[in-house]
Amino acid sequence: MEENNCLSLLGLALRGRRLAVGADSVTDAARAGKARLIILSQDASERTRRNGIRLAETAGCLMITLPCSGEALGHSLGGKSVSVAALTDLGLAIALVRRLASASPEAFGSALEKLEIKSRRAAERKREGGHTGGRGKIAAGTPEKRKNQRKSHDQTHDDSHDKAREKNHDQIRDKTRENHHKDYKNHENHEKNYHEKRGGTERTRKWSGVTKSKSRARPRPPKRGGSRNP
Repeated sequence: MEENNCLSLLGLALRGRRLAVGADSVTDAARAGKARLIILSQDASERTRRNGIRLAETAGCLMITLPCSGEALGHSLGGKSVSVAALTDLGLAIALVRRLASASPEAFGSALEKLEIKSRRAAERKREGGHTGGRGKIAAGTPEKRKNQRKSHDQTHDDSHDKAREKNHDQIRDKTRENHHKDYKNHENHEKNYHEKRGGTERTRKWSGVTKSKSRARPRPPKRGGSRNP
């Protein structure tokens, strides 16, 4: 009778999307930290048991073995034989283990005690109202108060980010101006040295900025239709 009650509870959990069925689904739930209780069938292979122990350690949850075969478990879930499943709801996990412990206290009593301790701790954390988000810890209080605190925290974070960005922009601007000034000074020194080697700057062409001698200037061509000497 207790076995049928447990299987019917698992069927309800599956319809409520609180049960992961199969090795792949259980692995995904455990790695995501959603698994609350890993369930094995009585005839599960040794490899499945080792994998279940590893996944239970990964998710930080318990693992139990149901007193039924994989075929019976799969039939209750509307499918073929199932050797491993995982409950993702702590309340359903406690209800399942409580039903098993009522029929076999020696086998499931310790698991029930551990799950109840987890449930009490989760309820205490929920009453405190504190949770850690992506940008820091928000203190306990009413939902409206936590909303205002989150808004103030985000505004402070945005302001500090803007200040840091402006400071970085100013530093880049000052560095660019300094580099331009150095380049200008280097250009002036280069021009000065160049003109000193060419004998001064009194005969320079303004359009080119390069010193050229008048003797090297290109002569004008004569006008057409007449001579150069009238």
